[in-house]
Formats: sequence, structure tokens, C-alpha cells
Amino acid sequence: MITRHLSNCSSFRAKAAVYATLSTMRGFADTLVRQRLWKINPLRWMNGPKVTLYSHVPKRIDHAHLEAMWREAAKRHGGYTSHLWVTVPGLL
Repeated sequence: MITRHLSNCSSFRAKAAVYATLSTMRGFADTLVRQRLWKINPLRWMNGPKVTLYSHVPKRIDHAHLEAMWREAAKRHGGYTSHLWVTVPGLL
């Protein structure tokens, strides 16, 4: 259940960030064992979830594609939507 939860929350996150979360959870479980609230740490033997690289945003978008996105965003009319569609490529 924990692995499934971590894999669901790992979209658009680096593999290192997902495994750091699992490592923090293992450390917390170790603390519970040391305080004798748990008998064993079940997270010690748990493998991390598989992180697919296809769910990540590309790090580099070439100039032609970026220019086409800006052109399409500038064509939108209306107060709120014009600002929204210009902001999205700006964030990328």
C-alpha cells in the first residue's frame, strides 16, 4: 500500500526525490522501533516504486516549438484566458 501510494505521488518528480521520501519513512519507522512502539521495521526491506521517465516534463524544448507555443497563446482572446494561455508557456 505504501509503495502504491508513493508511485501515485511520484508523477513529475525526480527519482531521487521519491527515494528520499521512502528513506525518510524508513528513518521514522526506525525511530518507532527504537522507542519500542513497533517490534520490527517493515519498511527496511521495502523496494521503492518504479519511476517512469515518460511522466517528466522535458528539460529542453527547442526554439521552434517554444516560438509556436507563444504564437498560439497570443492568439487567444478574452481577459482571463489570454493571461492564462500566455502564462503556461512562460512557466515551461
